[in-house]
Formats: sequence, C-alpha cells, structure tokens
Amino acid sequence: MVSDGGLRERTRNICILAHVDHGKTTLADHLIAAAGDGVVHPKQAGKLRYLDFLDDEQQRCITIKSASIALRYRDHAINLIDSPGHIDFCGEVSTAVRLSDGALVLVDVCEGIHVQTHAVLRQAWLERVAPCLVLNKVDRLVTELKLSPLEAYRRMERIIAEVNGIVSGFRSESYFFRDGEQHEEESGFADFSPVAGNVAFASALDGWAFRTHDLVEVCEIKLDHCVTARELEEKLWGGFFLVTEDKKHKIVSEQELPNGAKTAAPNTRKPLFVRLVLESLWQVYSSLEKVGDESAKILSKVINVMKLSVPERELRSGGRASLQAVMSRWLPLSDKLLDMVVQALPDPARAQAYRSNHLLPPRAASSFSTLISPSQQQLLDEIEHARMSVKKCDDSRGAPCVVYVSKMFAVPASMIPRGRGDEEDECFLAFARVFSGVLVAGQRVYVLSDVYDPTVDTDKRSFEVATVTALYVMIGRGLKPVDKAAAGNVVAIQGLGEEVLKTATLSSSPNCWPLAGLSFQAAPIVRVAVEPSNPANLAQLLKGLKLLNRADPMVQVTFSSTGEYVLSAAGEVHLELCVKELRERFARVELEVSAPLVAFRETIDDDSAITSERSEEEEQEEGRKERCVSFTTPNRRYTGSVEVWRLPSSVLEAIESSGLVKTGKETSTKRELLGEIIWSCCGANLLVSSPELLQSCGSEEDSASLESSIVTGFQLACTAGPLCKEPLWGLAFRIKVATCSNAGHGGVENSGQVIKVIKEACLEAVAKRNPRLVEAMYLCEVSTSSLFLGQMYGVLARRRARVVKEEMAEGRDVFAVVAFVPVAESFGLAEELRKRTSGAASPQLRFSHWEVAEDDGDDGLEMGAFPERDEEQGGGFAKRLIDAVRRRKGLAVKENLVRHAAKQRTLARKV
Repeated sequence: MVSDGGLRERTRNICILAHVDHGKTTLADHLIAAAGDGVVHPKQAGKLRYLDFLDDEQQRCITIKSASIALRYRDHAINLIDSPGHIDFCGEVSTAVRLSDGALVLVDVCEGIHVQTHAVLRQAWLERVAPCLVLNKVDRLVTELKLSPLEAYRRMERIIAEVNGIVSGFRSESYFFRDGEQHEEESGFADFSPVAGNVAFASALDGWAFRTHDLVEVCEIKLDHCVTARELEEKLWGGFFLVTEDKKHKIVSEQELPNGAKTAAPNTRKPLFVRLVLESLWQVYSSLEKVGDESAKILSKVINVMKLSVPERELRSGGRASLQAVMSRWLPLSDKLLDMVVQALPDPARAQAYRSNHLLPPRAASSFSTLISPSQQQLLDEIEHARMSVKKCDDSRGAPCVVYVSKMFAVPASMIPRGRGDEEDECFLAFARVFSGVLVAGQRVYVLSDVYDPTVDTDKRSFEVATVTALYVMIGRGLKPVDKAAAGNVVAIQGLGEEVLKTATLSSSPNCWPLAGLSFQAAPIVRVAVEPSNPANLAQLLKGLKLLNRADPMVQVTFSSTGEYVLSAAGEVHLELCVKELRERFARVELEVSAPLVAFRETIDDDSAITSERSEEEEQEEGRKERCVSFTTPNRRYTGSVEVWRLPSSVLEAIESSGLVKTGKETSTKRELLGEIIWSCCGANLLVSSPELLQSCGSEEDSASLESSIVTGFQLACTAGPLCKEPLWGLAFRIKVATCSNAGHGGVENSGQVIKVIKEACLEAVAKRNPRLVEAMYLCEVSTSSLFLGQMYGVLARRRARVVKEEMAEGRDVFAVVAFVPVAESFGLAEELRKRTSGAASPQLRFSHWEVAEDDGDDGLEMGAFPERDEEQGGGFAKRLIDAVRRRKGLAVKENLVRHAAKQRTLARKV
C-alpha cells in the first residue's frame, strides 16, 4: 500500500531474486499469507503460487513476469516484487531490481550456486541494491541428502563463502574499471554473514526460517545462562566451540581448544552452531522417520519447551503435516524474514542517498560556454535541485516529482477498476517508482527519453507531455486505486500507453536529467520472421507486434531489408511464449513462423590483433602495406587509406561488459588500452585516429563535414560485413584522408562520395584480412545422474558443445556439467536431453560471449577461397553457416549442383 511522507522510514521496497526452482514464489506465498490482508490463506501458502497468475506460469511452474504486491507488516509498508529465475526472462529481473532498494537472494542449499545466481547478484550490484541471503530448502539436507549436522554446516559455510567471493569479484572489477571510485559504503553491499544478520536459514516448503540471533535466547537456556546473549550473538556462527569444565560451559576459538580436542580430526570437531542449532533441528526432522507415539513424542517436546499453541487435529495428521504445523509456529518464516527485511534492508531515503550517484549522476551542461547567463544559471539550479531531491527522496511540497517507469505491462480492460478502463481489449499500465515529490492522479508530467538533454533548448523531440489518468497499488494481478503516491513508493500508472514505449523518466519539470537506462544481463539474439497466414490480416499483425514490443522489455521487433517482420527474443522459451502471446492475445490471427534466425557477427583472423606494444619494425615485418586499402573519391578531391586490426580480448571485454567507451572516460585511459585516440564506436568496433589522420582538409566547415562523412561510412560498414552481411565485431579501423592539391570545393556531393568510398574501403580491408564468422555462445549448465552421463555427453557432442567443467555434487550421485553451446545448435536441446535421459537432465542456457566459428577444414572463408576438398565435402561448419545465412538473405552462394557423377558406360563388348 502507498505510504505518505511520514512513513518513508517505515517503507521497504524489496524483490526476490534466485535461480529457477530455488523457491522464490513459494517463499512469496508465505509472506503474502502473513502480511497480505488475507488474500492468501496460510493453508494455501506454498501451493497457490499467488504471484504466478498467468496460465503459462501455472502450467510451466515457472515465473515469467515480475509481479508486485503491497504488504503491511506491523507498522511497516513493504512493496514486494517477485521476479523470474529463468535466464530467458532476465529483462523482468532488471525491471524489478531498478524499482527496489533491497533484495532477498535465495540459494537452494542442495543445488548451490548456479548460473542465474551469478546473474542476479551482478544485477543487484549494478543497481546498488542491498541484498540479504536466504539459504533455502535446508530440510532437503536432512530428508533427501541424509547429511549429518556437521556436513550440512560445512556445505552452508561453503555457499556463504562462494557468494562472498562473487561479490568480492564485483568489487575488484568495479575498482579496476572505475578507477576505484566505487566504495563499499556506496554500493549497499556488505559481506554476507549470519552474525551480521543478513543471512537466514529457511525451508519455504515447511514454512520456517531463522537467523542466528533468533535462537540466542533458546541457546542461552540450553547453556544454563553460563554464556551471555551478546557473546552468543557474536560467536554462534563460525569457528567457535563449546567446552565444558566443572559443569560450566565456555565458548572458545579453535586455537583455545584443549589439547585433546586440537589433535582430533577436523571433521569431528563440532562448531557451536552445529551443537546448539543444527543437531536440535535434525532431531525434530527425525520425527519423520518415526511412527506413532515416538514421532508425537519428539514434536510434543518442542511444543512444551517452546510453549507453542498447536491444535490437536494438526498433530493427529502425523508425518510432514504435523512437523510443518510445529515448525511454522516455532520459527514462522514470514515473521523471521520480514524482520530481516525491516532491520537489515534500507528504507527509500537511505537507499537513494547512495543509489542516486548511479541513477542520476552529476552532469555538466555540454551546450553552455564558460560564461553562463542568469537564465542559464537558473536552469542549472533547477536541474541540480531535481537531482538533490532524488538523492534525499524528498516528498515535500516544493520538491519536483521524478518517477521512473521500468516497464509497460498489459492487463485486460476488464481488470481495470470500474469506470477507469479503456474501450480497448488491452490496457497498458506503467510499472513505476516515485523517486522524489508526490505523484497525483490527473497530474501532467513530462515524459523524458534516455537521450533527453535539459540544457539544449532546441531539443523538443526528446520529451512528450502526458496526463496521469489513474494510480494503482498492485495486489498481484489485482489493482487498488489510490489518489497519490509519495516518494519511495511503487505504483502502477494509467495514461502513458501512447507516450512510453518500454522505459522512461517522468518529471513534473522539463529541467531534469533522465535517470540512467536499465542494464540487461542478456541480449535478444534469437529471432524469427513472422507473417500472417492470411495476407489480409497484415494490419492486425502489425498492431499485435506493436503491442507485444511495448509489453515485453526484452522483445525487439524490426523490419528487415528482405521485407520480413523479425521478432527477437532472449531465448527459445522466451521466443515460444512471445509467439503464443502474439497469436492468442495481441494480434489474434494465425501466424506463419520461420525457423529461428540466429544472429552472427564477422571479424578477421586473431593473428592480426592490435597491441599497444607493437613497434614500427614489427608492423613492417607483418606487411603493413599489404593490409592497407587505398581509396580516392570519384571526383578526386580526397584520397587516403584504411587499415584494420582485431581488437585485443581485454579491450573488447571492456567495451562489451563495462561500457568503457560509452561512459566517456578520459582519453588518457583509452590511450593506455589502445595506444590510440578513439574517434567513434559502433557496436564492438572502434574507429581510431592519430594526429596525421586528417591532412590539409581545407576550412573548418569542410573538415567537420569530412569527419562526419568518415564516421557515417565507418558505421555503415560495421552494419554489414563482406561474408554474409552480418555486423562486424571486435575490429579497430584507422583511416587517413588527405585533400588532393587540385581538388575543387566541397559540398553535399563530396559527402555522399566520401561515405560510399569509406564504406567500401573498410569492407575491402576486412576482406583482405581473412574474414571469419563469429557465432553467439550459450553457457549451458546440465545436471544429471551418472546413469545418464553418457547420453548427455552424446547430445552435447552432436551440437558442437565444448565442455569446460564437470564436477560431482557432494553427497549425491549427480554430475554438474558446464559447457559452451553455439546458439545456432541450441534449439531443441532441452527436449532432446529430456528424451535421451528419460527426463533426468534439463539444461539452463545463458548467453555468454561471441566466439569465432570453428573451422574444420576451410583454408579461407572469403567467397571463392574454399579449397577443392571442401567443395567436395560441403565445407566446414563455418562455411555451411555462411551459406545458410547468404541463402536466407538472397545473396549469391557458390555451390556445386552435381557433386558425384560417372560417365555412362555401355554393356556392348567391342572386339
């Protein structure tokens, strides 16, 4: 529910993050049952999956769309957002994290850290969202893995250490790429430790959870008050042990252990947490193995000691139901986790104090000169006032209203409260967070795009004006109308369906910078071409594509040069659901869907990688003149040369992962990495310059026009390479231009000629350097038992997978295999694995990187450069991929129509 200004300190905006099937939605059910005003009955918690309200979510048992609900816990207002765990829906994770200040990161203690756990932790780190760690499914350690308390402790200890190691890696990476400007106190991240109160142990299935300090009072009674509560809080977790001397208990470190205990095997030493907590928990779960009175006796002991009130009928049911009844009353999951949310996670004002440097960093007025007029100074003051209001989460009367829309989502018009819906079947609402001021229903706001610059008076195309027709608090799928929303709240906004496509910043004043755009952990690299089965329904298809593009943050809809409408999604599952929504919900027409169109890239051989240590002598030895392409414009005004190199992997990684070029770092930083000045960036390609780049180009006007034409030609070349018209990747171009002595005047004609010759020269330079095809690679995680390990490897081998890691899960006959799988070979992988392993293996795919396609026999990939032996065998993988792309695009393909033929022979015998 929406809180007013006096409740900012008692408001929490949190999201639940985890790998798929680690228990997010089940945990959310328990929180909703306890604090959701009765929308979920406690008996249905964990079974209803309330926030999975879509039919596909219920059928597939996975979360597809992030959903929000307002909770009331004691005197706190908590906005809870449940997010998907499947990597195909990572866009929904990004939208959820942006609107949150804290996160509950769940880890299945049996499965451990998985690929999506890394991804959600990185997303939380990038958005400066403070996380708490929940070690879920602790009950499985007892009932399934049959681990001893000490073995369970060691496993949980390793998981916490591994998560801290991941976060430490983020800190190191941030320090390296940001020149150390990111400090720990500014990130919202702290090391995970049960003693610090940001780690909980839970079983969402059985409805219990606890932090170490929740059991301090019980442990103190167990030790006959020989140890103080404060000492227990500090030493209940870690390398501390219990020693009894003269009937008195004492907590000591490993170094302080008696000599006999020191010489004992390490795996027999029981830390304090094992003896006081886990052994008691294991004893309770031992009731599941007992029958009749023995089981009831164990549970009755817990009830008597903890003075619990459990109805007799629940105890009579026996088995798991009785255990759940006892544990959920002794350590209720909802109370313990919501206490952690309130105590360990920040309120909006405290969070925005350090998040604002990322969301709305200070920016200089690029269009102002050093002498600023009074009107310009007033504008700068208003811009700074808006930024400081966001930083303070200011909801006072004079504070400008700044809102961020993280996504648009469609709901049936029938779901809109009476009198507020549109006549259309689908109504679009904005999933938004108020960062400053107060948003009121009926208010007019400015819709600012990501490129909006408030210091440029002439730029009127980067914002629109819209009216907020209604505000709602989200109760899962339900909507509750409200009149206003103060800073620090999450709301749904009606009235922005035409003005906002996917994301936007809303402001009550145009004098405000837009908030930083969302960062996604994956890209929409899987594409299909769609068309209506009946050509007469083309208009309906176009309308449906428009609606789908707005409703899904990760979808891209493009019109290709071949006249196809191309739908791009993050993965196979995401693509399947997008086509289904398009067919059944948005377009409502029968569709013809092509085979998946996988994105490729083009580059050159790695042996030409550019390095800053390269000397002039080495360049001469490599035959620099041979790789230079000279050009002259048709009117002979300009002449010059183009040279291309492969970027080193470290620079390429910096460009793709950290956005080094886009962040506008100082030229000196770029010089250290490239030994060049970066002139322009197009995708993962750079146009570099040197002092002699432009020589005697005439007037300043001619020079500016020439520079613009060179950049345009370079960008056009990067969009379609020479192999199969796929974008170039990982290349650095150096272009030198000189004006001929007898050249005429410049003009529009010169500009067009320069663009054309630069584009052609860049492509010719690439073609001379042995171009190669680059394919997208998935990081694939597969777990299966040793019984089906051979079948799994057979499936991966047929799909050109490269296994990089194989390890056996501790305590189980399960192997976890990590491999790189080409995206082009990934379609149908999950289905084939399930068939071959009788359902024992299911893959998790996440986009990893781009990689040069393996070449099994080709001596060259240029058109006409294939050796005869490859023509006879059909070429290698790379050639076959190139030919397939060229056929699809209608380009020429060199192939033999007759592969095998024999001269006709007669049966006649000539004598």
